[in-house]
Amino acid sequence: MKSKTYPAKIDWWLWPILIGSSLGLILWGAFWWQSEPEAALVLIGAGIFDGILFGLVLFPCHYVIDESTLLIRSGLIRYRVPIDRIEAVTPSSNPLSAPAPSVKRVKIQMKDGKYHLVSPADREGLMEELKNVAGLCEA
Repeated sequence: MKSKTYPAKIDWWLWPILIGSSLGLILWGAFWWQSEPEAALVLIGAGIFDGILFGLVLFPCHYVIDESTLLIRSGLIRYRVPIDRIEAVTPSSNPLSAPAPSVKRVKIQMKDGKYHLVSPADREGLMEELKNVAGLCEA
């Protein structure tokens, strides 16, 4: 079986939050530059660090399915999920932190009780392929 990559869906409202938090700190630092240059440097540094951190954690974000593994990639973070340990695949809107930059998510329930949340742009396609590869029956 050839592996298939599913890019992550990114909600539109996430962009203003990501850009706004970094830009807000930088602008706040610029505002304080004349009166409190040390504090301004801290704020500007925090804004730059914030932007870099978001970039390293969120981009690229995608999911790759092959015959034995689901690879979840979100920036520098990678999870390898064995397909034979998947118990169920269901739609979800769980807002908990996950490598899923959208609230339109897929919950991948594992046989050990743990789960992974992902947010593929093609939610139905990923769910169908995971169910097929894992040999899960439709309930």
